[in-house]
Amino acid sequence: MSVSRGLLSMTGFGEASTPYPLDKYRLSAKSLNHKNLEVILNFPKEWEHLEVATRRMAASFLTRGRVEITVSRSPQQQMTSTPISAEKATAIYIELSQIKDALGLREPVTLTHILTVMTRDGNIPPPPVDPEVAMGTIGELLRKLKASREDEGQALTKVIDGLLLEINEYLRLIGLTRPKAIEETKAAFAKKISSLLQQTTILDAGKKVEEEALLYLSKKDNEEEWQRFNIHMQRFRQDMDSGGAIGRSLDFLAQEMQREISTFITKEANPLVFQPAMAIRTILTKLKEQIQNVE
Repeated sequence: MSVSRGLLSMTGFGEASTPYPLDKYRLSAKSLNHKNLEVILNFPKEWEHLEVATRRMAASFLTRGRVEITVSRSPQQQMTSTPISAEKATAIYIELSQIKDALGLREPVTLTHILTVMTRDGNIPPPPVDPEVAMGTIGELLRKLKASREDEGQALTKVIDGLLLEINEYLRLIGLTRPKAIEETKAAFAKKISSLLQQTTILDAGKKVEEEALLYLSKKDNEEEWQRFNIHMQRFRQDMDSGGAIGRSLDFLAQEMQREISTFITKEANPLVFQPAMAIRTILTKLKEQIQNVE
């Protein structure tokens, strides 16, 4: 069996920082399993105009997974209040008094009014960030996230390759014992037909033989299931050798293999074939669990 190329996992993590003049932001991305690509953005207001472009860029890097991208301000970038000074408070008092007189208001200007204006002036949100610099950083972040998913995929590839090796060993055992088991089943069928012919009249013999033949084909003959299982297994190996975003294909093939081996088992009476086939079905359950992590 050839060694598989690297798969892409759907789990990963990445971090990046914006360069000057946007060096006050930290970016992080994490991804988990999902049947499609779902991009969740946690952006401050000055980054919101980049949400559509970010989703498009994420789709150019990844095909599946629940991806969460967060942009946070550094502590220095958090909005802070302007220091209180008597000079600025006086200027605000004069300005508010002029507005009060112009509007003909009777309520006097108080310290609360002055502090409200000073606090508001010190908490003006930053302007929208530069798209070119910001999107360059998002691109760097997504590259790191994809690299992390590739690293996870390498470990996942080893696990899946190990399970395939186990299946191959059981297939080898079945291949060694199945020919003899088939001959024994055919001999038992022929014996039953011979006994049936001795017990029935010539008029009923044709009908009885037909009934037994149909029963044999439906309950004992598992050749079609065996051939289809091996075809799916060969396709599975080919996909593994190609690598990349093959999660959906592997999931479908594993499901088909499990269906074929289950039917194969129901038609098999020989324990030397039945027991390895049962082991294959158990391994396929583990295989499907691992495939859920493949992009």
